[in-house]
Amino acid sequence: MTLIGGFDINKLVKTALRYPRIATWLIFILATLIGTFTWTTIIRGNYMNQFLGESLFSGIIFGMVLLANWYWQRRKQAHHQ
Repeated sequence: MTLIGGFDINKLVKTALRYPRIATWLIFILATLIGTFTWTTIIRGNYMNQFLGESLFSGIIFGMVLLANWYWQRRKQAHHQ
């Protein structure tokens, strides 16, 4: 499977699993950028709405990272037993 621009998803996932800390930081940086630009254009309200929108988006991404990390730890433990 390929993404837009010819990136191979399998290679991307394998690289992310090989370097999980770097992948996590990249996900957070990307989520912050997407959250900043997306929510400020969607909500266009007062600053509290922008803050809540960015926090919600970052929280969802953070939850996804924690879930992936938990799954990876379980998979690694099951593999070693």
